[in-house]
Amino acid sequence: MQMFIVILCSSLSLSTLFERNFIEEYDLFKTIFLIFNIPLVYFSILVNETNLKSKLNNHMDKTTH
Repeated sequence: MQMFIVILCSSLSLSTLFERNFIEEYDLFKTIFLIFNIPLVYFSILVNETNLKSKLNNHMDKTTH
């Protein structure tokens, strides 16, 4: 789901790059893209960190027991 939203936002921003008839509209899309993309990237980094920590802990538990 998260990757779908990132791809959607990326394609939206790319489409605005090619249709730059209205500068205000382009700035609006760029702002929307940044507002949605920055938290998504931050969230994905957090999720990956959590997954890595849990995998590491599981591995450590298996090796110690």
